[in-house]
Amino acid sequence: MKKKVIFFVVIFFMTAASGICASKPDMQPGLWEITSQARMEGSFAMNMPATTTKQCLSEQDFIPRTERAAGNSDCQIKDVRVQGDTVNWVMECPANGVHAEGKVTYHGDTFDGEMVMDMKQQQMRMISNMKGRRLGDCP
Repeated sequence: MKKKVIFFVVIFFMTAASGICASKPDMQPGLWEITSQARMEGSFAMNMPATTTKQCLSEQDFIPRTERAAGNSDCQIKDVRVQGDTVNWVMECPANGVHAEGKVTYHGDTFDGEMVMDMKQQQMRMISNMKGRRLGDCP
């Protein structure tokens, strides 16, 4: 009896883990317009002007890159987790001392989300609220 229980527990966790890794958000691949509005916290608190960029998103690459994050070439995305239509990730930029955590929720051809970026060298925090909408197919 004990062996059957252990077997079912192992099967349950393997199935749950494979479902998390294999799941994909409800997003339509293609060319996306991403608008981000950032605000700085800390000694230089201020609201930044909104920026809009375009990016091709796919089922393999569904993490939006805001203009500010895309400018850091040494940045690496890691710890990507998909839960339903929500995608969470961590971004590390060692050369700039930047650590960021992002989250977006897809709704087919739109998304909304937030990225919190801690800049250790400047002792600042930037919070970007993002909205995205699919424009069409990638060129």
